[in-house]
Amino acid sequence: MESNQFSFDNTRRELFEYSDPSVPLFIWTGDFHTFADHAIDCHWHHEFEYGMLLSGELDYYIDGQYIRLKQGELIFINSNVLHAATQAEKCDTAVMFTVSFLPSLFAGGNDGTIFRKFFQPILQSSIMGFVIEKSVGSGVEVVELVKEIYDLDETVDDYELRCIGIIGKIWSFTLRYIKEHNREIIQFHTNHKREAKAKDILSYIKEHYAENICIKDIARYTGISRSECFRSFQHFTNKSPIEYLTEYRLSHAANMLRETDKSVAQIATECGFSSSSYFGKLFKEKYAVSPSQYK
Repeated sequence: MESNQFSFDNTRRELFEYSDPSVPLFIWTGDFHTFADHAIDCHWHHEFEYGMLLSGELDYYIDGQYIRLKQGELIFINSNVLHAATQAEKCDTAVMFTVSFLPSLFAGGNDGTIFRKFFQPILQSSIMGFVIEKSVGSGVEVVELVKEIYDLDETVDDYELRCIGIIGKIWSFTLRYIKEHNREIIQFHTNHKREAKAKDILSYIKEHYAENICIKDIARYTGISRSECFRSFQHFTNKSPIEYLTEYRLSHAANMLRETDKSVAQIATECGFSSSSYFGKLFKEKYAVSPSQYK
């Protein structure tokens, strides 16, 4: 399915809208050129995720690690991991095919033997995410199986059943791949306390972006020092809290300019900018046109 819209809660957890809640599986193809700022901003989700880049190049950020994903490559993101992806500079478009699912997709849910034996060890590991080499060991099978899902006809009656069967195989080969490449993969580990603080900052910014807030307010809310506030947040987002706050305000303002009839001055105020002129200056620096022209 095609998807250009994303839904997040206050902690930047992505909320997938399953067509059937009893089948926690979400499959979509997204063109980054159609996304705001050609990016999916820092977020996380309970689902495991496989993303295959069909065209272009993407800059991925996972736990402070930078990955340049190229056409044909496949990336795996573990559950509950903060990550972001941006279309690479000088790239006209980047299209990604993504398969996201919960362990409860399989019989037994989170209390069964399958979960405890095959999913819980990865959930409890320090693995954040990694690129699956398409020509090495079990990576060959993983990549081919993801392609098989991509090629499936969504209109067939047993589409979901076929997907579940293929995903079971994908997970089995992924576990083998992790064993084969343990030394390379295990380096993607995180400080969970610092990650929790980064999520707290994301939550605070989303709730208070329209207010006159500063780094002192953010640090006070999270209960950490100003310097640690910068370190924790930049580690996961590659941006300072204030940079992220400004970009979040501008992105929200751009959506309002497109989707509402509100004046530029009203939008500037509602998005937390001190004046229309300051808003206009920052907006033009980011989007290369004035708010009025954009509208």
